[in-house]
Amino acid sequence: MDAFQGSEKDIIMLNTVRTSGVGFIGEKKRLNVAITRAKRNLIIVGNEAVLMTNPHWNFILSTCKANKCCFDVQVFEKMCIM
Repeated sequence: MDAFQGSEKDIIMLNTVRTSGVGFIGEKKRLNVAITRAKRNLIIVGNEAVLMTNPHWNFILSTCKANKCCFDVQVFEKMCIM
């Protein structure tokens, strides 16, 4: 992610999946780089329960939920099958 700073792409898929804890993706500066590189679409894949333990991720996910931009994997699978 550090090497990607300054670059942009139309679509970014950010994989935050971890077995425990938020890790380096919970650092404010790295999180900023990760979520601001997409020109059009940002797809975040992760464990909601783990991410919600971090105040920055909690804000991001709460905002996404309020704007109906969060999808559970089962809902997403159904959308892709249609």
